[in-house]
Amino acid sequence: MKKFVALMLLAVMLATSMAAFAEPTENTMPIVTDGSVKLTVFMSMESGSEQAMATYDDHPAIQAWEEITGVDFTFIHPPAGDDGTYFNTLVASGQWPDIWIGTGFTDYYPGGVPQAVNDGILMNPNELVDAYASNYMNVRKSWDEATVRNFTTDDGLYRFGAATQVPPVVDKQHSGLVIRKDWLEKWGLEVPVTIEDFTNVLRAFKEHGVEVPFAGMRLDNWMWSGSNMLSAAFGVMNDSFQLNEDGKTVTYSVLEPGYKDWLNLLRGWMAEGLIDRDMVNRNDSDAQALFTSGRAGATFAGNWQTQQMNTLGQVSDPDFDLIGLTSLKPADDPAFINEFGDPIYNGSNTMWWTISTTCKYPEAAMRALDYLYSYDGIELMVFGPKEWKGEIIHTTDETGMRVFSDFILHNPNVPYNTIRYQYTIQNLSSEYCADMEMQQYSAPVNAQCWDAWTKDLNNRRRVPGSITLTSDESITQVNAMNNVRTFIREHINLIVCGDEDIANWDNDVQYVYSFGINDVIAVQQAAFDRYLAR
Repeated sequence: MKKFVALMLLAVMLATSMAAFAEPTENTMPIVTDGSVKLTVFMSMESGSEQAMATYDDHPAIQAWEEITGVDFTFIHPPAGDDGTYFNTLVASGQWPDIWIGTGFTDYYPGGVPQAVNDGILMNPNELVDAYASNYMNVRKSWDEATVRNFTTDDGLYRFGAATQVPPVVDKQHSGLVIRKDWLEKWGLEVPVTIEDFTNVLRAFKEHGVEVPFAGMRLDNWMWSGSNMLSAAFGVMNDSFQLNEDGKTVTYSVLEPGYKDWLNLLRGWMAEGLIDRDMVNRNDSDAQALFTSGRAGATFAGNWQTQQMNTLGQVSDPDFDLIGLTSLKPADDPAFINEFGDPIYNGSNTMWWTISTTCKYPEAAMRALDYLYSYDGIELMVFGPKEWKGEIIHTTDETGMRVFSDFILHNPNVPYNTIRYQYTIQNLSSEYCADMEMQQYSAPVNAQCWDAWTKDLNNRRRVPGSITLTSDESITQVNAMNNVRTFIREHINLIVCGDEDIANWDNDVQYVYSFGINDVIAVQQAAFDRYLAR
Protein backbone atom coordinates (compact mmCIF):
# COMPACT_ATOMS: atom_id res chain seq x y z
CA MET A 1 0.00 0.00 0.00
CA LYS A 2 2.82 2.40 0.93
CA LYS A 3 4.56 1.57 -2.33
CA PHE A 4 1.34 2.30 -4.24
CA VAL A 5 0.88 5.67 -2.48
CA ALA A 6 4.50 6.57 -3.18
CA LEU A 7 4.08 5.76 -6.85
CA MET A 8 0.92 7.83 -7.00
CA LEU A 9 2.69 10.80 -5.36
CA LEU A 10 5.54 10.45 -7.84
CA ALA A 11 3.07 10.43 -10.72
CA VAL A 12 1.41 13.57 -9.42
CA MET A 13 4.79 15.29 -9.01
CA LEU A 14 5.83 14.36 -12.54
CA ALA A 15 2.53 15.55 -13.97
CA THR A 16 2.84 18.83 -12.07
CA SER A 17 6.42 19.25 -13.26
CA MET A 18 5.45 18.58 -16.87
CA ALA A 19 2.59 21.05 -16.60
CA ALA A 20 4.93 23.71 -15.23
CA PHE A 21 7.19 23.34 -18.26
CA ALA A 22 4.45 22.75 -20.82
CA GLU A 23 5.04 24.52 -24.12
CA PRO A 24 2.50 27.07 -25.35
CA THR A 25 0.45 25.99 -28.33
CA GLU A 26 2.18 27.01 -31.56
CA ASN A 27 0.94 30.48 -32.45
CA THR A 28 -0.21 30.32 -36.07
CA MET A 29 -1.88 33.11 -38.02
CA PRO A 30 -4.54 34.26 -38.67
CA ILE A 31 -6.16 34.29 -35.24
CA VAL A 32 -9.65 34.81 -36.67
CA THR A 33 -10.97 35.21 -40.19
CA ASP A 34 -14.46 36.60 -39.61
CA GLY A 35 -13.55 40.01 -38.15
CA SER A 36 -15.13 39.09 -34.84
CA VAL A 37 -12.23 40.23 -32.64
CA LYS A 38 -11.93 43.96 -32.11
CA LEU A 39 -9.32 45.29 -29.65
CA THR A 40 -8.53 48.79 -28.38
CA VAL A 41 -4.89 49.73 -27.79
CA PHE A 42 -3.53 52.56 -25.63
CA MET A 43 -0.23 53.79 -27.02
CA SER A 44 1.66 57.03 -27.61
CA MET A 45 2.51 57.93 -31.19
CA GLU A 46 6.20 58.13 -31.98
CA SER A 47 7.75 61.31 -33.31
CA GLY A 48 7.66 61.22 -37.10
CA SER A 49 4.52 59.14 -37.47
CA GLU A 50 2.35 61.83 -35.93
CA GLN A 51 3.41 64.19 -38.72
CA ALA A 52 1.81 61.93 -41.32
CA MET A 53 -1.30 60.55 -39.58
CA ALA A 54 -3.72 61.33 -36.80
CA THR A 55 -3.89 57.78 -35.45
CA TYR A 56 -2.06 54.48 -35.72
CA ASP A 57 -5.29 53.09 -37.19
CA ASP A 58 -3.87 54.53 -40.44
CA HIS A 59 -0.30 53.27 -39.98
CA PRO A 60 0.90 50.87 -42.72
CA ALA A 61 2.48 48.45 -40.21
CA ILE A 62 -0.73 48.32 -38.15
CA GLN A 63 -2.88 47.70 -41.20
CA ALA A 64 -0.54 44.88 -42.23
CA TRP A 65 -0.70 43.47 -38.67
CA GLU A 66 -4.49 43.50 -38.85
CA GLU A 67 -4.45 41.67 -42.17
CA ILE A 68 -2.07 38.99 -40.86
CA THR A 69 -3.83 38.38 -37.53
CA GLY A 70 -7.43 39.02 -38.59
CA VAL A 71 -7.81 41.30 -35.55
CA ASP A 72 -9.27 44.81 -35.82
CA PHE A 73 -7.24 47.29 -33.73
CA THR A 74 -8.44 50.74 -32.68
CA PHE A 75 -5.90 53.05 -31.04
CA ILE A 76 -6.22 55.48 -28.14
CA HIS A 77 -3.41 58.04 -28.07
CA PRO A 78 -2.54 60.41 -25.22
CA PRO A 79 -1.80 64.00 -26.24
CA ALA A 80 1.74 64.67 -27.42
CA GLY A 81 3.98 65.55 -24.47
CA ASP A 82 1.49 64.22 -21.91
CA ASP A 83 3.01 64.11 -18.42
CA GLY A 84 0.99 61.08 -17.34
CA THR A 85 -2.23 62.99 -16.66
CA TYR A 86 -4.10 61.33 -19.53
CA PHE A 87 -2.83 57.88 -18.52
CA ASN A 88 -3.82 58.36 -14.88
CA THR A 89 -7.26 59.66 -15.87
CA LEU A 90 -7.82 56.64 -18.11
CA VAL A 91 -6.79 54.22 -15.35
CA ALA A 92 -9.08 55.95 -12.85
CA SER A 93 -12.05 55.87 -15.25
CA GLY A 94 -12.31 52.08 -15.20
CA GLN A 95 -13.00 52.22 -18.95
CA TRP A 96 -9.78 50.51 -19.92
CA PRO A 97 -8.42 49.67 -23.35
CA ASP A 98 -7.86 46.00 -24.07
CA ILE A 99 -4.09 46.45 -24.50
CA TRP A 100 -1.64 48.92 -22.97
CA ILE A 101 1.63 49.63 -24.82
CA GLY A 102 4.27 51.77 -23.13
CA THR A 103 5.85 52.64 -19.81
CA GLY A 104 2.80 54.20 -18.16
CA PHE A 105 2.44 51.67 -15.35
CA THR A 106 6.20 51.84 -14.68
CA ASP A 107 6.27 55.64 -14.71
CA TYR A 108 2.99 56.62 -13.09
CA TYR A 109 1.37 53.70 -11.24
CA PRO A 110 2.69 53.03 -7.72
CA GLY A 111 4.10 49.52 -7.69
CA GLY A 112 4.10 49.29 -11.48
CA VAL A 113 2.66 46.40 -13.45
CA PRO A 114 2.86 43.87 -10.55
CA GLN A 115 0.70 46.14 -8.39
CA ALA A 116 -1.73 46.76 -11.26
CA VAL A 117 -2.06 42.98 -11.58
CA ASN A 118 -2.72 42.70 -7.83
CA ASP A 119 -5.24 45.54 -8.08
CA GLY A 120 -7.19 43.73 -10.78
CA ILE A 121 -6.46 46.19 -13.57
CA LEU A 122 -4.11 43.99 -15.60
CA MET A 123 -4.16 40.27 -16.29
CA ASN A 124 -1.25 38.19 -15.03
CA PRO A 125 1.04 38.09 -18.10
CA ASN A 126 2.57 34.74 -17.14
CA GLU A 127 -0.73 32.90 -17.41
CA LEU A 128 -1.33 34.20 -20.91
CA VAL A 129 2.29 33.84 -22.06
CA ASP A 130 2.57 30.26 -20.81
CA ALA A 131 -0.57 29.31 -22.70
CA TYR A 132 -0.39 31.29 -25.93
CA ALA A 133 2.99 33.00 -26.50
CA SER A 134 5.11 30.36 -28.22
CA ASN A 135 7.27 32.92 -30.07
CA TYR A 136 8.10 34.81 -26.89
CA MET A 137 8.95 31.61 -25.01
CA ASN A 138 11.24 30.48 -27.83
CA VAL A 139 13.10 33.79 -27.62
CA ARG A 140 13.24 33.63 -23.83
CA LYS A 141 14.98 30.23 -23.98
CA SER A 142 17.93 31.86 -25.75
CA TRP A 143 18.57 34.45 -23.02
CA ASP A 144 21.43 34.22 -20.56
CA GLU A 145 20.89 34.41 -16.81
CA ALA A 146 21.40 38.17 -16.59
CA THR A 147 18.88 38.84 -19.36
CA VAL A 148 16.28 36.58 -17.77
CA ARG A 149 16.73 38.47 -14.48
CA ASN A 150 16.29 41.83 -16.20
CA PHE A 151 13.15 40.64 -17.99
CA THR A 152 11.55 39.26 -14.82
CA THR A 153 10.07 41.22 -11.93
CA ASP A 154 10.82 40.59 -8.26
CA ASP A 155 7.65 38.50 -7.97
CA GLY A 156 8.37 36.47 -11.10
CA LEU A 157 6.28 38.20 -13.77
CA TYR A 158 7.60 38.10 -17.33
CA ARG A 159 8.38 41.61 -18.53
CA PHE A 160 6.57 41.00 -21.80
CA GLY A 161 7.09 43.56 -24.54
CA ALA A 162 10.50 45.02 -23.66
CA ALA A 163 12.75 44.80 -26.72
CA THR A 164 15.95 42.78 -26.66
CA GLN A 165 19.22 44.39 -27.75
CA VAL A 166 21.50 42.95 -30.42
CA PRO A 167 24.86 43.73 -32.05
CA PRO A 168 26.18 46.21 -32.97
CA VAL A 169 24.46 48.29 -30.25
CA VAL A 170 24.49 45.94 -27.28
CA ASP A 171 27.28 46.61 -24.74
CA LYS A 172 28.01 50.01 -26.31
CA GLN A 173 27.71 53.35 -24.52
CA HIS A 174 25.16 55.05 -26.74
CA SER A 175 25.53 58.69 -25.69
CA GLY A 176 28.35 60.94 -24.53
CA LEU A 177 30.50 63.99 -25.13
CA VAL A 178 31.27 65.21 -28.64
CA ILE A 179 33.74 67.91 -29.69
CA ARG A 180 34.75 69.71 -32.89
CA LYS A 181 37.60 67.60 -34.21
CA ASP A 182 38.29 70.08 -37.03
CA TRP A 183 38.78 72.88 -34.51
CA LEU A 184 41.18 70.79 -32.43
CA GLU A 185 43.27 70.21 -35.56
CA LYS A 186 42.93 73.80 -36.81
CA TRP A 187 44.19 75.29 -33.55
CA GLY A 188 46.76 72.61 -32.72
CA LEU A 189 44.90 71.20 -29.68
CA GLU A 190 45.18 67.65 -28.38
CA VAL A 191 42.07 65.54 -27.82
CA PRO A 192 41.30 66.08 -24.10
CA VAL A 193 41.76 63.14 -21.75
CA THR A 194 41.37 64.73 -18.32
CA ILE A 195 38.99 67.30 -16.83
CA GLU A 196 41.91 69.75 -16.81
CA ASP A 197 42.63 69.06 -20.50
CA PHE A 198 38.99 69.63 -21.38
CA THR A 199 38.87 72.89 -19.43
CA ASN A 200 41.96 74.14 -21.26
CA VAL A 201 40.46 73.21 -24.64
CA LEU A 202 37.30 75.15 -23.77
CA ARG A 203 39.47 78.12 -22.85
CA ALA A 204 41.23 77.87 -26.19
CA PHE A 205 37.88 77.77 -27.99
CA LYS A 206 36.86 80.95 -26.16
CA GLU A 207 40.11 82.67 -27.08
CA HIS A 208 39.40 81.89 -30.72
CA GLY A 209 35.99 83.55 -30.51
CA VAL A 210 33.68 80.60 -29.90
CA GLU A 211 30.50 82.02 -28.35
CA VAL A 212 29.67 79.10 -26.01
CA PRO A 213 32.67 76.75 -25.72
CA PHE A 214 30.58 73.99 -24.07
CA ALA A 215 26.86 73.91 -24.93
CA GLY A 216 25.31 72.52 -21.79
CA MET A 217 21.65 71.89 -21.07
CA ARG A 218 19.50 71.85 -17.95
CA LEU A 219 21.31 69.87 -15.29
CA ASP A 220 18.30 67.58 -14.87
CA ASN A 221 18.43 66.72 -18.58
CA TRP A 222 19.04 63.00 -19.08
CA MET A 223 22.09 63.64 -21.28
CA TRP A 224 24.23 64.47 -18.23
CA SER A 225 23.33 61.28 -16.36
CA GLY A 226 23.16 59.14 -19.50
CA SER A 227 26.95 58.87 -19.42
CA ASN A 228 28.20 60.93 -16.45
CA MET A 229 31.34 61.54 -18.50
CA LEU A 230 32.10 64.69 -16.52
CA SER A 231 30.72 64.11 -13.01
CA ALA A 232 32.17 60.58 -12.76
CA ALA A 233 35.64 62.09 -12.38
CA PHE A 234 34.44 63.30 -8.96
CA GLY A 235 32.99 59.92 -7.98
CA VAL A 236 29.35 60.88 -8.50
CA MET A 237 26.47 60.65 -10.94
CA ASN A 238 25.09 63.97 -12.09
CA ASP A 239 21.91 63.51 -10.02
CA SER A 240 20.74 60.01 -9.19
CA PHE A 241 20.93 57.12 -6.80
CA GLN A 242 24.18 55.24 -7.14
CA LEU A 243 26.12 52.40 -5.57
CA ASN A 244 29.06 52.93 -3.24
CA GLU A 245 32.46 51.55 -4.19
CA ASP A 246 31.50 48.17 -2.74
CA GLY A 247 28.91 47.84 -5.51
CA LYS A 248 26.30 46.74 -2.95
CA THR A 249 25.06 49.70 -0.93
CA VAL A 250 22.93 52.51 -2.32
CA THR A 251 23.47 56.23 -1.75
CA TYR A 252 22.25 59.45 -3.36
CA SER A 253 24.89 61.21 -5.42
CA VAL A 254 24.06 64.68 -4.11
CA LEU A 255 25.02 63.58 -0.58
CA GLU A 256 28.51 62.46 -1.58
CA PRO A 257 31.54 64.73 -0.88
CA GLY A 258 32.57 64.69 -4.54
CA TYR A 259 29.34 66.38 -5.57
CA LYS A 260 30.50 69.70 -4.19
CA ASP A 261 33.66 69.43 -6.29
CA TRP A 262 31.53 68.65 -9.36
CA LEU A 263 29.44 71.78 -8.79
CA ASN A 264 32.56 73.83 -8.18
CA LEU A 265 33.88 72.80 -11.60
CA LEU A 266 30.69 73.96 -13.30
CA ARG A 267 30.70 77.16 -11.25
CA GLY A 268 34.24 77.88 -12.40
CA TRP A 269 33.33 77.23 -16.03
CA MET A 270 30.39 79.62 -15.71
CA ALA A 271 32.58 82.33 -14.19
CA GLU A 272 35.03 82.00 -17.10
CA GLY A 273 32.30 82.01 -19.75
CA LEU A 274 33.02 78.43 -20.83
CA ILE A 275 29.33 77.62 -20.25
CA ASP A 276 26.48 80.16 -20.26
CA ARG A 277 23.55 81.03 -17.98
CA ASP A 278 21.03 80.05 -20.66
CA MET A 279 22.09 76.47 -19.99
CA VAL A 280 19.77 76.21 -16.98
CA ASN A 281 16.69 76.43 -19.25
CA ARG A 282 18.08 74.77 -22.39
CA ASN A 283 17.11 71.31 -23.66
CA ASP A 284 19.50 68.92 -25.43
CA SER A 285 18.16 69.73 -28.92
CA ASP A 286 18.86 73.42 -28.41
CA ALA A 287 22.36 72.65 -27.12
CA GLN A 288 23.06 70.51 -30.18
CA ALA A 289 21.77 73.30 -32.43
CA LEU A 290 24.38 75.65 -30.92
CA PHE A 291 27.01 73.01 -31.69
CA THR A 292 26.00 72.33 -35.30
CA SER A 293 25.62 76.05 -36.06
CA GLY A 294 29.23 76.72 -35.07
CA ARG A 295 28.40 78.70 -31.94
CA ALA A 296 29.66 75.95 -29.58
CA GLY A 297 32.63 73.60 -29.59
CA ALA A 298 31.40 70.68 -27.48
CA THR A 299 28.16 69.19 -26.17
CA PHE A 300 26.42 65.88 -25.44
CA ALA A 301 24.89 63.69 -28.16
CA GLY A 302 23.42 60.27 -28.79
CA ASN A 303 24.93 58.09 -31.49
CA TRP A 304 21.60 58.06 -33.33
CA GLN A 305 22.20 61.81 -33.82
CA THR A 306 25.87 62.05 -34.76
CA GLN A 307 25.54 61.45 -38.51
CA GLN A 308 22.82 64.08 -38.81
CA MET A 309 24.80 66.52 -36.64
CA ASN A 310 27.77 66.23 -38.99
CA THR A 311 25.48 66.79 -41.97
CA LEU A 312 23.86 69.85 -40.39
CA GLY A 313 27.21 71.27 -39.31
CA GLN A 314 28.65 70.99 -42.80
CA VAL A 315 25.85 73.16 -44.20
CA SER A 316 27.43 76.26 -42.64
CA ASP A 317 31.00 74.94 -42.38
CA PRO A 318 32.18 72.30 -44.89
CA ASP A 319 35.05 71.40 -42.53
CA PHE A 320 32.71 70.56 -39.63
CA ASP A 321 33.69 67.21 -38.11
CA LEU A 322 32.84 65.87 -34.67
CA ILE A 323 34.38 63.10 -32.60
CA GLY A 324 33.32 61.44 -29.39
CA LEU A 325 35.41 61.81 -26.23
CA THR A 326 36.29 59.14 -23.71
CA SER A 327 35.10 59.73 -20.13
CA LEU A 328 37.27 62.50 -18.73
CA LYS A 329 39.67 61.45 -15.99
CA PRO A 330 40.91 63.19 -12.85
CA ALA A 331 44.33 64.63 -13.64
CA ASP A 332 46.00 62.44 -11.01
CA ASP A 333 44.42 59.09 -12.03
CA PRO A 334 45.40 57.85 -15.51
CA ALA A 335 43.83 54.45 -14.75
CA PHE A 336 40.42 55.97 -13.98
CA ILE A 337 37.30 54.02 -15.03
CA ASN A 338 33.89 55.69 -15.25
CA GLU A 339 31.67 53.26 -13.32
CA PHE A 340 28.51 55.36 -13.79
CA GLY A 341 28.06 54.79 -17.52
CA ASP A 342 25.04 53.26 -19.18
CA PRO A 343 26.18 50.80 -21.86
CA ILE A 344 23.18 49.19 -23.54
CA TYR A 345 22.23 45.82 -22.09
CA ASN A 346 19.24 43.54 -22.40
CA GLY A 347 16.41 44.65 -20.17
CA SER A 348 17.54 48.26 -19.84
CA ASN A 349 14.26 49.73 -21.10
CA THR A 350 10.99 49.72 -19.15
CA MET A 351 8.52 48.97 -21.96
CA TRP A 352 5.56 46.66 -21.23
CA TRP A 353 2.81 45.17 -23.38
CA THR A 354 -0.05 44.35 -21.01
CA ILE A 355 -3.70 43.26 -21.24
CA SER A 356 -6.58 44.61 -19.15
CA THR A 357 -8.76 42.34 -17.04
CA THR A 358 -11.76 43.79 -18.90
CA CYS A 359 -10.49 42.52 -22.27
CA LYS A 360 -13.08 40.18 -23.83
CA TYR A 361 -10.52 38.40 -26.01
CA PRO A 362 -7.36 37.91 -23.91
CA GLU A 363 -6.21 34.87 -25.90
CA ALA A 364 -6.45 36.76 -29.19
CA ALA A 365 -4.75 39.80 -27.66
CA MET A 366 -1.81 37.74 -26.41
CA ARG A 367 -1.45 35.83 -29.66
CA ALA A 368 -1.53 39.06 -31.69
CA LEU A 369 1.20 40.55 -29.49
CA ASP A 370 3.19 37.32 -29.51
CA TYR A 371 3.23 37.38 -33.32
CA LEU A 372 5.52 40.41 -32.96
CA TYR A 373 8.15 38.10 -31.40
CA SER A 374 8.30 36.00 -34.58
CA TYR A 375 10.80 36.71 -37.37
CA ASP A 376 8.07 38.10 -39.61
CA GLY A 377 6.56 40.14 -36.77
CA ILE A 378 9.92 41.68 -35.91
CA GLU A 379 10.48 42.51 -39.57
CA LEU A 380 7.06 44.15 -39.84
CA MET A 381 7.55 46.57 -36.97
CA VAL A 382 11.29 47.20 -37.49
CA PHE A 383 11.20 47.62 -41.29
CA GLY A 384 7.51 48.09 -42.05
CA PRO A 385 5.66 46.26 -44.81
CA LYS A 386 7.86 45.35 -47.76
CA GLU A 387 5.74 47.43 -50.11
CA TRP A 388 3.09 50.07 -49.52
CA LYS A 389 0.96 51.82 -52.13
CA GLY A 390 3.47 51.19 -54.89
CA GLU A 391 6.55 52.18 -52.89
CA ILE A 392 9.22 49.64 -51.93
CA ILE A 393 9.89 50.09 -48.20
CA HIS A 394 12.57 47.44 -47.66
CA THR A 395 14.28 44.60 -49.50
CA THR A 396 16.83 41.87 -48.82
CA ASP A 397 20.31 42.30 -50.27
CA GLU A 398 22.62 39.65 -51.71
CA THR A 399 24.00 38.83 -48.25
CA GLY A 400 20.54 38.18 -46.83
CA MET A 401 20.48 41.44 -44.86
CA ARG A 402 17.20 43.35 -44.77
CA VAL A 403 17.74 46.91 -45.94
CA PHE A 404 15.58 50.00 -46.28
CA SER A 405 14.94 51.21 -49.82
CA ASP A 406 16.12 54.56 -51.16
CA PHE A 407 12.56 55.77 -50.59
CA ILE A 408 13.30 55.56 -46.85
CA LEU A 409 17.06 56.14 -46.72
CA HIS A 410 17.36 58.92 -49.29
CA ASN A 411 13.94 60.48 -49.58
CA PRO A 412 14.45 64.05 -50.84
CA ASN A 413 11.33 65.34 -49.10
CA VAL A 414 11.37 63.72 -45.65
CA PRO A 415 14.37 63.11 -43.31
CA TYR A 416 15.20 59.46 -42.52
CA ASN A 417 14.34 59.72 -38.82
CA THR A 418 10.92 61.10 -39.74
CA ILE A 419 9.89 58.90 -42.65
CA ARG A 420 11.15 55.76 -40.94
CA TYR A 421 8.50 56.10 -38.21
CA GLN A 422 5.77 56.58 -40.81
CA TYR A 423 6.27 52.91 -41.78
CA THR A 424 7.76 51.33 -38.63
CA ILE A 425 6.86 51.35 -34.92
CA GLN A 426 9.71 51.00 -32.44
CA ASN A 427 7.49 50.46 -29.39
CA LEU A 428 5.96 47.40 -31.06
CA SER A 429 9.39 46.01 -31.99
CA SER A 430 10.35 43.11 -29.75
CA GLU A 431 13.95 43.29 -30.92
CA TYR A 432 16.33 46.03 -31.98
CA CYS A 433 17.04 44.12 -35.19
CA ALA A 434 20.72 43.82 -36.13
CA ASP A 435 20.02 44.43 -39.82
CA MET A 436 18.42 47.79 -39.08
CA GLU A 437 20.96 48.82 -36.43
CA MET A 438 23.89 48.13 -38.76
CA GLN A 439 22.36 50.40 -41.40
CA GLN A 440 21.54 53.18 -38.98
CA TYR A 441 25.03 53.18 -37.45
CA SER A 442 27.16 52.46 -40.50
CA ALA A 443 29.09 55.75 -40.71
CA PRO A 444 32.67 56.06 -39.38
CA VAL A 445 31.49 58.66 -36.85
CA ASN A 446 29.21 56.05 -35.26
CA ALA A 447 32.03 53.55 -34.79
CA GLN A 448 34.38 56.22 -33.45
CA CYS A 449 31.83 57.50 -30.91
CA TRP A 450 30.97 54.01 -29.68
CA ASP A 451 34.65 53.17 -29.26
CA ALA A 452 35.46 56.41 -27.45
CA TRP A 453 32.38 56.48 -25.22
CA THR A 454 32.60 52.80 -24.26
CA LYS A 455 36.35 52.89 -23.51
CA ASP A 456 37.15 53.04 -19.78
CA LEU A 457 33.46 52.92 -18.88
CA ASN A 458 31.08 50.45 -17.24
CA ASN A 459 27.93 50.58 -15.12
CA ARG A 460 29.22 48.80 -11.99
CA ARG A 461 28.08 51.57 -9.65
CA ARG A 462 24.82 52.37 -11.39
CA VAL A 463 21.58 51.14 -9.80
CA PRO A 464 20.01 48.89 -12.50
CA GLY A 465 17.11 50.42 -14.38
CA SER A 466 15.16 47.18 -14.09
CA ILE A 467 14.72 47.27 -10.29
CA THR A 468 11.06 47.47 -9.27
CA LEU A 469 9.39 49.20 -6.33
CA THR A 470 6.33 48.08 -4.39
CA SER A 471 3.32 50.38 -4.22
CA ASP A 472 4.28 51.64 -0.74
CA GLU A 473 7.90 52.14 -1.81
CA SER A 474 6.80 54.10 -4.87
CA ILE A 475 4.68 56.42 -2.75
CA THR A 476 7.53 56.97 -0.27
CA GLN A 477 9.96 57.76 -3.06
CA VAL A 478 7.68 60.06 -5.06
CA ASN A 479 6.59 62.06 -2.01
CA ALA A 480 10.14 62.67 -0.85
CA MET A 481 11.87 63.11 -4.19
CA ASN A 482 9.43 65.72 -5.47
CA ASN A 483 10.62 67.95 -2.64
CA VAL A 484 14.26 66.87 -2.82
CA ARG A 485 14.66 67.50 -6.53
CA THR A 486 12.79 70.80 -6.50
CA PHE A 487 15.02 72.08 -3.70
CA ILE A 488 18.27 70.65 -5.06
CA ARG A 489 17.77 71.82 -8.63
CA GLU A 490 17.04 75.35 -7.49
CA HIS A 491 20.19 75.54 -5.37
CA ILE A 492 22.37 73.78 -7.92
CA ASN A 493 21.41 76.38 -10.52
CA LEU A 494 22.07 79.22 -8.08
CA ILE A 495 25.51 77.85 -7.19
CA VAL A 496 26.55 77.08 -10.78
CA CYS A 497 25.46 80.53 -11.94
CA GLY A 498 27.34 82.20 -9.07
CA ASP A 499 24.21 83.52 -7.35
CA GLU A 500 24.78 81.45 -4.21
CA ASP A 501 28.08 80.85 -2.44
CA ILE A 502 29.51 77.34 -2.88
CA ALA A 503 30.14 77.40 0.88
CA ASN A 504 26.36 77.11 1.38
CA TRP A 505 26.29 73.69 -0.29
CA ASP A 506 27.01 71.80 2.94
CA ASN A 507 23.94 73.39 4.53
CA ASP A 508 21.87 72.60 1.42
CA VAL A 509 22.84 68.94 1.71
CA GLN A 510 21.86 68.84 5.37
CA TYR A 511 18.48 70.31 4.46
CA VAL A 512 17.92 67.45 2.00
CA TYR A 513 17.80 65.03 4.93
CA SER A 514 14.73 66.85 6.28
CA PHE A 515 12.78 65.70 3.22
CA GLY A 516 13.27 62.02 4.13
CA ILE A 517 16.08 61.14 1.74
CA ASN A 518 17.24 58.33 4.06
CA ASP A 519 13.83 56.66 3.66
CA VAL A 520 14.20 56.79 -0.12
CA ILE A 521 17.72 55.37 0.04
CA ALA A 522 16.28 52.49 2.10
CA VAL A 523 13.63 51.95 -0.59
CA GLN A 524 16.26 51.86 -3.33
CA GLN A 525 18.41 49.50 -1.26
CA ALA A 526 15.53 47.09 -0.71
CA ALA A 527 14.67 47.12 -4.42
CA PHE A 528 18.31 46.55 -5.39
CA ASP A 529 18.61 43.64 -2.92
CA ARG A 530 15.49 42.04 -4.42
CA TYR A 531 16.94 42.51 -7.88
CA LEU A 532 20.11 40.64 -6.87
CA ALA A 533 17.97 37.83 -5.43
CA ARG A 534 15.89 37.27 -8.58
